[in-house]
Formats: sequence, structure tokens, C-alpha cells
Amino acid sequence: IWAAAPRIRMIKRAITLLLLALPLYLAAVPQAEGRSPGPMLEVFTGRATFYSDSFHGKKTANGERYNKNEFTAAHRSLPLGTIVRVTNLSNGNNLLVRINDRGPGKKKLILDVSRAAASRLNMIRRGVIPVQVEVVADKRGIPVLRNNAFYLRLAGARTLKDAQNKLKTLSSASSSKLTKQTSRNRSGELKILSERLPNGRTQYFIGQGPFTRYRDAQRALSKARARHTEASVACLPRLVAENNR
Repeated sequence: IWAAAPRIRMIKRAITLLLLALPLYLAAVPQAEGRSPGPMLEVFTGRATFYSDSFHGKKTANGERYNKNEFTAAHRSLPLGTIVRVTNLSNGNNLLVRINDRGPGKKKLILDVSRAAASRLNMIRRGVIPVQVEVVADKRGIPVLRNNAFYLRLAGARTLKDAQNKLKTLSSASSSKLTKQTSRNRSGELKILSERLPNGRTQYFIGQGPFTRYRDAQRALSKARARHTEASVACLPRLVAENNR
């Protein structure tokens, strides 16, 4: 027993040294620039620009024709069909876009967005903006995080009280044929939703949902735009979204 004691002490000392050296080793491992190491949700930061109108109607990398009026974007490596949330870090504006092309050509940029997306992000005048890009759904349009779902963003609100007032206004006008058709199911119910912005602020809006796939939300969006021209799609945690009513 006494003969084994020095060996045990040496093993303990070696383990201690390894644990002390581990943080230094991890710090030395190079990370992709502008990319978080999170295993579940990929997040990129960098600069983005938007397509010139001269590209309208031309083929994209997935074979589609580029449509400047749709919410799409080009990325160098993400799988085509991936859904990402793009946030303008200058003003907090954000929306979901579908990756359907390859680019940008300039290495200093990480994303090219469509003209419609650029307008929503309020980047037309500046041309190039700092952005955060989050992968929210895979190429099948299924949310990356299990508890997330898609919702329609119908009307923005400055505060929770403002959202409550807008909900009453929109609900009182819900006697239209469109609302009667959608109110039969839970996804067509108007509700107050919220999402946390990269700057830590909470943004409220009136919406509908949930939808399990991006394509289902897009179909509902096409119908909703008859009454809500500025409508778009958001991807939110179900628990957070359903607790704002």
C-alpha cells in the first residue's frame, strides 16, 4: 500500500496539470472568423449588401430565377434552402430569408440579400451594413431548435401596451372572409408575440401561428398580404410566443 502511494500522487498531479492546461489549449484552437462555436444554432456576424436590380430574372445557384421581390439571399457555404434570420445591427430590423444562391463575390462580405429584404432591413441608402445571421431552419424548412416554430408578423408594436391596443383593433376587424377561414384553427388566431433582439431589447408584434414548416408559413403569408402588405415570417420559441397573451 505504501509503495503505491507515490504513484497515486503522481497520477493526481498529472490530472491536475492536464486540467490546468486545457483552457490554454482550447484558446489556441482557431475559430472561424465571425462565427459562434455553438453546436445547435449557427450564428455569423459580418457585413452584408444586396443584389443589383440587373440580376432580376437571372438564374440562381439552385436553378430558380432571382426575384427581387422575394425574401432570399446568397451565402457561400450554407446549404441551399437554409432559412436564416438576418438582423441589421445598426437599427435592429430583422427578417427571415431563404438561401437560394451563392455569394457574395467580395470576401469582406458574408451575405447578399434581395432588394425586398434590403428594404425591410432599411439598408438601401447605406448599401453595406453590419449584420448578424442566425440559422433558424434547415434546407427542408424545419426549425433547427426543436421547440421553435414559425409565426406570421402582421403588425409591429413599440411596447406591450401598444401591442395590446393593436390586437384589439385587428381583432375587431377580423370579420373578413380571410380571417373567418383561418380562425377555425389555432394557427390563424391573432396573438401578441415577441422576440429578443441581439441588443437585448424585446420587440413586440401582432402575429399568427404556429407553423411547423417554413413553406406552410409562406403559404399563410401570401394570403395575409392581401390585408397586411408589410407582413413577414418570424421563427420563435413556442413557449415564449405563447406566453405573451
